[in-house]
Amino acid sequence: MATIIYYLITNKQSPMFISNSGAFVAPVLMALAAGGYTAVAIGGLTTFIVYTIFGIIFSHISIDNLYKFMPKVLIGSVTIVIGINLMGFITGYIGDTGNTGVIIALVTVLVIALANHYLKGIWAMFPFLIGTLIGYVVSIPFGLVDFSKFNNIHLFTLPDFAFTKFSSVEFKTLLPIIVVYIAFTISAICECLSDH
Repeated sequence: MATIIYYLITNKQSPMFISNSGAFVAPVLMALAAGGYTAVAIGGLTTFIVYTIFGIIFSHISIDNLYKFMPKVLIGSVTIVIGINLMGFITGYIGDTGNTGVIIALVTVLVIALANHYLKGIWAMFPFLIGTLIGYVVSIPFGLVDFSKFNNIHLFTLPDFAFTKFSSVEFKTLLPIIVVYIAFTISAICECLSDH
């Protein structure tokens, strides 16, 4: 949904958007462990503020000045580091599916690469969504898609809102979380610039 909304908001001018950054997995887990849902919410608010500040800055400077502020080598390096750090999650995504899971993962990546390279028009905007969809379809014959998750679901239902689980958190616990979220937000900005 984020990809489609972003595509429409940018009047179909954005070359690609891959939704939220995987870089936030670590700070969210850290905040959840340190201060629960309240700490995660404060981290999200921190991210919002940092994105807003950088958004205002970027809307008032040229692309050449942007690269003086954040050089391409920095943007590329941060993106590579994020990717390398996320490699550790691959085994968790594949789980205990063995070689079948590895093959399906490779098929998914191949479809993403081919879609990114060959598709034109609106379809060129969604290589990750297309690859993920094909990955799910390929997984079905191997029994790797758990359709029981769809049992007893309703079209309209109230979610389990996190704000109902808020609790007080000491500032000394929040300060490191805020600092970590600032750092991760700046790295995600580099990743977003790299995507574009």
